[in-house]
Amino acid sequence: MKGAVVIGGHVQGLGIIRMLGCKKIPVVLMDVTGYNVARFSKYCSRFIKMPADIFESEQKFCDFLKEKSQQYNLQDWLLFPTDDQTVAYLSRNKKELNDYYTIWTPAWNVVEQCYNKKLTYSLAEKIGLPIPESHFPDDFSDVRAISDQLRYPVIIKPAVMHTFYARTGSKALLVHNREELEERYHKTTKVIPPSEIIIQEVIPGSPENLYSCGSFFKDGSIVASVTGQRSRQIPMDFGKASTFVELVEVSEVRSLSLKLLDALSYYGLSEVEFKYDSRDGTFKLLEINPRTWKWHSIALLSGLNLPYLLYCDVNGEDYCKELDASKIMIHGKWIDEYTDLYVSMKEIFRRNMTLRQYASTLTGDKVFGSLSSADPLPFLAETLMIPILSRR
Repeated sequence: MKGAVVIGGHVQGLGIIRMLGCKKIPVVLMDVTGYNVARFSKYCSRFIKMPADIFESEQKFCDFLKEKSQQYNLQDWLLFPTDDQTVAYLSRNKKELNDYYTIWTPAWNVVEQCYNKKLTYSLAEKIGLPIPESHFPDDFSDVRAISDQLRYPVIIKPAVMHTFYARTGSKALLVHNREELEERYHKTTKVIPPSEIIIQEVIPGSPENLYSCGSFFKDGSIVASVTGQRSRQIPMDFGKASTFVELVEVSEVRSLSLKLLDALSYYGLSEVEFKYDSRDGTFKLLEINPRTWKWHSIALLSGLNLPYLLYCDVNGEDYCKELDASKIMIHGKWIDEYTDLYVSMKEIFRRNMTLRQYASTLTGDKVFGSLSSADPLPFLAETLMIPILSRR
């Protein structure tokens, strides 16, 4: 039986492993660290440790995957990336790796428009999707030219995230005035090229204004999807990851996502992120992740197993029997247990939330990042590894 290979093994990878494993599909996990929760899942049939420096070279990455395909008989197994850099490597080397694995990741001409936010925003404007007011300066003179026109605060963010985040530990830099803009622009040019710098307005409002559509998209239509409100994240201002998400039905978020995915001629799983702007009543596009996303297992509350739908389609199996409208729920929550507890306690300490409000968010139907009575070891492992994981 053809199985699946998940590259990246924390909560997101664990969700994929469980959602395929419960369908009796063998799943192999690859990760650069042994300190991950997914390797302890009962559905993980093998853990393969990747070299720590594997992402320093695309060729090294490809050679490793080809070697392991032959060593462990993984021919034509379906690859699931869990981060942007892996997506880029798989997309750019798809032709070479297709002789060893099945790769659903779209070709680079599609992925690049998701990977590089300057291209994402250009496409969005072309098809009429609202975006935050954004500027793409070529150099410092361009920055000075627009500095007096900006409505502060603004953020400096990268067009390509992984290099910037790896070196700064942040997704964006908040800027309050012209002097701070010039100072932080100069610092940013030492981290990434000026061509990758975006200066963007800050849409007012808390993370409760963040919405996403996660879907399986094929042949110009959404086969299955969920829309979520990402109320808590870490950190709360410009979050690197969601910690608490609620299922909500927002048809506009779904229709805007459909428009973008159709323009891309996209295929596969993705998350399209928006922020609601109360000033004009629009949902403005933030980014698109051409892969699974951290909270994708919330779809189980709607009776949707998105990784399995993709697996069936790629392998020529009928997935229609998995689409049961009677199972769909609009209400439900996804919680990344320990991280969300940390975020929530900070919000309570800052008096942005009461203990009663936090407790109320834990009621009702929910799925957790690692806690599961059917698969208990990952949560136990996470508990024991908290001192290590908290430093990552």
